Amino acid sequence: MLYAMGKVGKKGQPERKYRRTHLKEWREHRGMTIEELANAVETSDATISRLENGKQPYTQALFERLARALHCTPSDLIDRTPTEAESLGSLFAGMSEASREYTLTVMKSLRDKDRPQ
Repeated sequence: MLYAMGKVGKKGQPERKYRRTHLKEWREHRGMTIEELANAVETSDATISRLENGKQPYTQALFERLARALHCTPSDLIDRTPTEAESLGSLFAGMSEASREYTLTVMKSLRDKDRPQ
């Protein structure tokens, strides 16, 4: 888990601040409340709130459910806000297998063209 120690919380223990995500931005972009998102992924409102505020670590399984509910990829929730340009991974994930193979062929060709001779 990635976290950084923050201010001191209850019982004199340091509060943990987990890796920043863009979960809140994606939820708001989709016009969902915390309660609606929690219901969609079968978790509690408190869990969504803690994730958004970096007070709880996320699991891969939960992030996959969140991404499905928010119509994005799990990496989008970490790497970019919904208003930023799509990541290559996100674009690639939305392609058919045939389109992926073609895209890889084109990208390899461009890479090879750019290599010094």
